[in-house]
Amino acid sequence: MQKEDYLTLSNHEIQIDKWRNLLLVVKKHRRFKMDYQKLAILILDMQDYFLDPNSHAYIPSSAFALGKIRELIDFGRSQDILMIFTRHLNSHTLPNMMNRWWRDLIEEANPYSKINATLNSNSGNFQIITKNTYSAFRDTKLDQILKENHITQVIISGVMTHLCCETTARDAFLHDYEVFFPMDATATYTEDLHIGSLRAIHHGFGEVCSVKDIINGDV
Repeated sequence: MQKEDYLTLSNHEIQIDKWRNLLLVVKKHRRFKMDYQKLAILILDMQDYFLDPNSHAYIPSSAFALGKIRELIDFGRSQDILMIFTRHLNSHTLPNMMNRWWRDLIEEANPYSKINATLNSNSGNFQIITKNTYSAFRDTKLDQILKENHITQVIISGVMTHLCCETTARDAFLHDYEVFFPMDATATYTEDLHIGSLRAIHHGFGEVCSVKDIINGDV
């Protein structure tokens, strides 16, 4: 697969406008209204495995998404919103379908397995959970954490748009959470993969928006 740097500082406004127009064909009316008192921000797999240009799994557009996720984190701190980081880890000693599908595993000992240091996951209303498959809900305490904190809405950000982010959005919907999916705070390898997820989520699982929409209260 030829990776693409499809979302950058120089083109992001044009891209977001284009994606909004594509999504209007899918669904014009919003089903959910964001309530900061009921909201959690999920930040999926923002590990150096995907963010470091020296890693074979590097996602070029993650550089732009990283900046937008920092904006979400600053917003979350300002509103005292619960933020939950996921860290994806697999092991040859505990195999699952991920081990069979992918040629490489993110193991604990891999220095790229750490959450990117610029996100400062130790400051604020943060929790960190580990997962070993696409969904942040499967075999984790995520649902329990959200319910204990009286959360009914989630923002889903991180990588990859069409794998862990989309799967978690679908699973959140099936767990009866209202889903908000910022199109500029997720990233994957190509624009086609990214747009495919935006269309599917906006049609059946959540509200696709931008980080600016969230911060300005326009969603």
